[in-house]
Amino acid sequence: MLNSIRKLLLNLYKKHLMRIMTNKLGKVTEDDDKIICYVEKNKCKRDKYHYTIPCYGNAVTYNYSDLSKKLNLDKPIYYVINNISFDKNVSIFGYNNCEVTIKNCNFEYGLYVNINGQCTIENPSVKAFLSNLSISADNLIVKNMNIKNELILTEYNLNISLYADNKLSIIDSNIGRKNERINISIIARNNINLINSKIESNKIQCKTKSIQTDENSALITRDKLNLNVDNFNYLIVTSPLIIYNGNTFKNNGQKKVINQKDILLIIKKLEFLEVLKNLRDKCEKVNNDRINEIKNKLDSQPVIKVLKKR
Repeated sequence: MLNSIRKLLLNLYKKHLMRIMTNKLGKVTEDDDKIICYVEKNKCKRDKYHYTIPCYGNAVTYNYSDLSKKLNLDKPIYYVINNISFDKNVSIFGYNNCEVTIKNCNFEYGLYVNINGQCTIENPSVKAFLSNLSISADNLIVKNMNIKNELILTEYNLNISLYADNKLSIIDSNIGRKNERINISIIARNNINLINSKIESNKIQCKTKSIQTDENSALITRDKLNLNVDNFNYLIVTSPLIIYNGNTFKNNGQKKVINQKDILLIIKKLEFLEVLKNLRDKCEKVNNDRINEIKNKLDSQPVIKVLKKR
């Protein structure tokens, strides 16, 4: 009997401690290898115009660090934000290597996400607040996201930033539209994957060490595409201007498949043409200097002397 009561009290205390560790954001369950918090809208921090959702990882247990280890609660913490419609601007923060999944949510007045850990955003409805939409994480997965400029009839441009400190995956998504005053940055320190997705805007900046795409993915711009990429097999692009690692190529604005081998060959040709151009300029300068020297010499001689030479 005493053991049963002790076990019951221990379980109640573990649940209480897990609620504190997850910032009392919602219902908490424990698996063998993780703690899961199901975020509830009425538990999110809010003021008149804004929701803030701070998600803490397993290292953020403060004064409960030793106790959480004794209770076997020193585990990764997963946050699930599912089927919530937000009627205010939303900021979601993740600390100390947590994992956040945002699924089937409606963000009527914009979204800002910054996660230290992994973030998965699936099937969201997002209306960018004023002129910015920023989503970042150590590893970021975006699935079935469709973004357009809701303020196209106003003077506002829309700036979209998707950033991953390690890897960015964009799957089954359409980010932006070409003629809606949108600028897009997709940046990942190590790797970008585009799968059945289109990135479309006035200007696109794509920066990473390596990018992989499939035949159903494309980068489409009205003005220019700026690629800072070390390695890629091929890209399907539509852009009047392509800047690859600082080298500028004019394009006809039509859909085109480019690969790294061809671009490097074009760069070598441009470098060779630049050498020829410099050589031509030097030859022209030498010739012009010689002509000016002869002209000045003739101009300095008396006319009578010149006539005698003839």
